Amino acid sequence: MRIVSLLPSATDIVCALGLEDKLVGVSHECAIPAGAGAPKVVTASTIPANLSSKQIDVAVGQQLQQSTALYTINEALLRKLKPTVILTQSLCQVCAVDQEQVQDLADSMEDSPVVVDLSPMSLNGLYHSIRQVAAVTASRGEGQKLLVQLQRRVHTIAERSETLRRRRVVFLEWLDPPFVAGHWNPELVRLAGGIDLLGTAGQPSTKTTWQQVQDVNPEMIVVACCGYSIQRSMTDIQQLSGNPHWEAMPCVKGGQVAILDGSQYFNRPGPSLIDSLELLAHLLHPEMHRFPASLGPANSLLTRLSMAS
Repeated sequence: MRIVSLLPSATDIVCALGLEDKLVGVSHECAIPAGAGAPKVVTASTIPANLSSKQIDVAVGQQLQQSTALYTINEALLRKLKPTVILTQSLCQVCAVDQEQVQDLADSMEDSPVVVDLSPMSLNGLYHSIRQVAAVTASRGEGQKLLVQLQRRVHTIAERSETLRRRRVVFLEWLDPPFVAGHWNPELVRLAGGIDLLGTAGQPSTKTTWQQVQDVNPEMIVVACCGYSIQRSMTDIQQLSGNPHWEAMPCVKGGQVAILDGSQYFNRPGPSLIDSLELLAHLLHPEMHRFPASLGPANSLLTRLSMAS
């Protein structure tokens, strides 16, 4: 078996199933897992990494309008790797290589690999993705074990949060312009003991305005920018200084703004979504949910912002 994974969450699932040694190719955004040997990087982004968030938003909009690809595939390398399975997605054309492009390429290869489209919109969608990968890799037993472990952790958080007062949250996945996180994130907020004031579970992320964020008067703003580490998000946060809507919100004045790692957790629909849920539960109700110590030091995964910052 020779697996090429074109998105980080798929790579995470492969590794969680104990198949990291079967990886021969990964995307430019995938972390190379221990035990994976030396899989080749087969994709690249056409958007320069050093742009500001606003510049990235403009560049993405222009390229989509012109039907220009946001990502490229090294076709020659992919053919050379001779994969038997390619894991891709059709959920978001901004997030990874287009699924149709991958399918067309696979169909043109001598030994046509199986292309698996992983496009979850919810935790149930994540469970389905795990089943898909387990089925195509003849790992159904390991897949079922993984599902039981993940679902048990979700149940524990949901049960503890059920009777807690719901905290009113705005969850953002981009800051300039602001985008409200959708897909699975409103579900995570609910399970963690909150109410997502602007996001809709199972629906795509949506552009909003700072006026709209101010109008709903959240108790807390959670920021997990798509593809960004905490450090990269902090750069954007600083640029909100002087924004009248931002500075007028009680939650901002009161230090109830949390910056989380979107790249590693909340924007990555693999097993780390359950880590994300546990992080969020601790953030909303620390009196009930301990920080998940298995993830490492809290200050590396969660930053609280104050006006002094």
